[in-house]
Amino acid sequence: GRLELVVAEFDPRRLVEDVAASVATRAHEKALAFRVQFESGLPPVLLGDEGRLRQVLFNLIGNAVKFTERGSVTVEVTHRPVERDRVLLEVAVRDTGIGIDPGALPTLFERFRQADSGITRRYGGSGLGLAICRGLIDLMGGKIDVETEVGKGSTFRVSVELRRGHSLQLVTNDSRFDTELVSSGGSRILVAEDNETNQLVIGAMLTQLGHSYELACDGLEVLAKLQRGSYDLILMDIQMPNLDGLAATRAIRALDGSAGQIPIIALTANTMVEDRQTYLEAGMDDHVAKPIDAQKLARAISSAVELQRQSQY
Repeated sequence: GRLELVVAEFDPRRLVEDVAASVATRAHEKALAFRVQFESGLPPVLLGDEGRLRQVLFNLIGNAVKFTERGSVTVEVTHRPVERDRVLLEVAVRDTGIGIDPGALPTLFERFRQADSGITRRYGGSGLGLAICRGLIDLMGGKIDVETEVGKGSTFRVSVELRRGHSLQLVTNDSRFDTELVSSGGSRILVAEDNETNQLVIGAMLTQLGHSYELACDGLEVLAKLQRGSYDLILMDIQMPNLDGLAATRAIRALDGSAGQIPIIALTANTMVEDRQTYLEAGMDDHVAKPIDAQKLARAISSAVELQRQSQY
């Protein structure tokens, strides 16, 4: 109940495209038709909490793919003016999946609730995702609702009123950044992450950035892979079973040779100053906050790899 929104300028089209790209691989693996449609005239810059909107959209679009075995998933982005400098942004996520029983709708957005107990057994999940989405959208003063029919699919619709942004620099920097992404790819990265959803998101981002990657589910697997293979960088989750990210980093820094000098970037939801200091003291080179922003991840990777190359000369 103490969450505070972080309001800043962002590009709504890029936000939706990034989220869609992170789940598109799974949709294609299931042979689903996956479409993202934008209404013409979408404002290029809006003011809002981009990270929290990303979290909501990732949950809704991810669920649509998760609960759809055949057919399609469509994301539609529309808007309409509300006042002189404000617009109502609406994102509809439509699927042809299992649908939801009408009797479950009154409690659908409550914590630890699944529409059907069989869903947990078949698909997994804690029943927290939609409750968190509702809480975040309520905090933004928006609405989230659903239209659904068992066996035919569902449409989740998010509406939030946002102020227009005016930063030409945001648009210019984004355009320039696309070129940087293409030229900075090609690294071989070891991703230490135990959460399957995060593995999918990070993997899609790295592929889009032109990097190759391998996965490790805990610190022990990181050490084993590092001793068998060669990598340019490690993306290290902090909280992992068996051996956490900090302990794994300390163990790596104790290794002889180039393996002990490999760049390590922390992936964490903890971004306080004292947390950052703890990561640096453990031997990490940088950190990227969760939910992960593709641009910040790309910059961190590019910077770490470049510093490593310079140190070798």
